[in-house]
Amino acid sequence: MEQGSFPVWKGLFDWSLKFQDGTKPSNFKPEEFTPERRAWLEEALKHYMANFADRMKEIKELLEKSQPAAAADSMQHGAKARDQDQADTEEGEEERMLEEKEALLDELMDIVASIDYARDLHKIGGLPTLLELMACRYPSLRWRATEVAATCMANNPPVQQWFLEGGILARVCAVLEDQNATCRTKGLLAVSALVRHFTPGFRAFQGQRGTQRVVELCKDEHEKVQRKAFSLLQYMVERDRSAVCSEACSLGLLPALQTLLAAPTQEEVEQRAAGSGAGDGADVEAGTSSDAREAALSLLLEVTRTPEAWSQVKQMSGLPAVLHTLRQRHAKLSQEEREAQQEEEHLAGQIVALLQRDTAPDAPPAPLVDDHVEESEEGGRGQAPTKTISVNHQQPEQQQQQRAMLGAMVAVPGGNDKF
Repeated sequence: MEQGSFPVWKGLFDWSLKFQDGTKPSNFKPEEFTPERRAWLEEALKHYMANFADRMKEIKELLEKSQPAAAADSMQHGAKARDQDQADTEEGEEERMLEEKEALLDELMDIVASIDYARDLHKIGGLPTLLELMACRYPSLRWRATEVAATCMANNPPVQQWFLEGGILARVCAVLEDQNATCRTKGLLAVSALVRHFTPGFRAFQGQRGTQRVVELCKDEHEKVQRKAFSLLQYMVERDRSAVCSEACSLGLLPALQTLLAAPTQEEVEQRAAGSGAGDGADVEAGTSSDAREAALSLLLEVTRTPEAWSQVKQMSGLPAVLHTLRQRHAKLSQEEREAQQEEEHLAGQIVALLQRDTAPDAPPAPLVDDHVEESEEGGRGQAPTKTISVNHQQPEQQQQQRAMLGAMVAVPGGNDKF
């Protein structure tokens, strides 16, 4: 049951779910657990439970196998006389190998979801393999490799440091400019995993035009890319409020947010299509989803909370009307829809309250801009490592100041009502 210094709980968990998923009472009776059944269970576990460290090595070796040349490429280089059947065979082999590598990356994703295995992937030299795949000519491999890298780094300080030192940032920045929308989305996921709670990663990304890159993706034509960009930029604003807000606003962030918030909703587009008699196969413009509006409003709220940007938001002539329309639209929804979109209306109300002020809000407390987490391991030979995690904490008086500020933000001047 042991592999290295810890049990392989994932294999046991997967095996257990095949027989008992917790949705109904167990039929297990201790008195019926005979030595014969115990022996059977031990044998079943021995065969079922995989050695994930060894499996990762196998996956790494298989992923590093070079792809065969495409049939089209072969013909381009003077192979016109080749038999067409041979060209078709090469093309089929390439497609088969591509599918195999996609499946291997999917499997690797499941394994590195465990923090310990994410670290093991680096120890066996997995990062260079991922970097190579992130730059290959197949979008399906680029985005999968990027997602694996993101999963390894997420909330994992040692891996964040190792991957940063190993050159992950340059490759991720290239993925952010990929022509494939899924690749760009996974690129944002990887950046988020690298910079969150890891100051060196945040500073390194900012040194590579980080704010500019993310603002450009806030204007992306694909909504999913936009949502990821809004979320990442919101975190960046919280980390370095004044600098990030100033640069983002100068790059046209505010008009982009207002344009998205003023766009028709999915429901409105569907109603117009139904009224015009457009069929299911008609080319109908896509409306904005509630998730996209909520992400945009969350970002806009953080920008509006920044004293340096508050006046710029307040000077946007069309924004009050857009926010008013959003809230009116919300009021006309059914009870069920209002509950589902409650956060959207709440965020719009907070922004309205801030813009009704005569003076800029106070800047949030300084501890909000530094959430770096460090993890160190100590332990002698033959001893299990002792992990120490240090996190920046707020002082009691700073916590009181923050609560007072947040309470004042949503208060309407001249009354006690809240939006």
